[in-house]
Amino acid sequence: MLAAMLLAGALGSHPLAAALAAYGEVDAYRATLHTWSEDAGSQVVRYAWRRPGFVRMDFVEPHAGAVLVHDPRAGRASLWPFGVGTFPRLNLAPDNRLIRGARGHTVDRSDVGVLLASAERLGRRGSVEVVGEETIDGRRTVHLAVTGSPGAEVDGVARYDLWLRVEDLFPLQAESRDARRRLLETTRLAELEVGARFPENFFAP
Repeated sequence: MLAAMLLAGALGSHPLAAALAAYGEVDAYRATLHTWSEDAGSQVVRYAWRRPGFVRMDFVEPHAGAVLVHDPRAGRASLWPFGVGTFPRLNLAPDNRLIRGARGHTVDRSDVGVLLASAERLGRRGSVEVVGEETIDGRRTVHLAVTGSPGAEVDGVARYDLWLRVEDLFPLQAESRDARRRLLETTRLAELEVGARFPENFFAP
């Protein structure tokens, strides 16, 4: 209880606004995403993001070897089902059903900034609670519970649980639940590197 009180005081009355402000200073990051959803099951993806919205996803499981790259300047995504440089290469709109996630996620709105913004929207229609300090993969995190008021949802989500690194409020784990508190999706960011540097053509379509 004491740890939760100290964290709540440090974060002030708007912890998600603080997390969004901190994310606004991030120019790039990469991590291995371990995701589970009721619709898609388990997925492992090596994910890379660079401002203003370049994305590269190297799929580990399922679809091992597939690579998806989003270029925000062109507003298009390139998909190599069998690896970069192999045939075929598909040029698609970001919301094309072939590359849309099971819960409607699109590659151009896949970064943690979108997650934080969605949680902040839900919190404005409900409550944000600092549950306390917990450890994720050996890192100290603050656990936030974001719960919408009755009938309030954001993209079908009525509750988010977020575990943010204490030092920079960057998410290391997230869970989303519906109005019945049924788990919709959980994501853990392993091997997180904030401020990552990438080769010149890493995001080339």
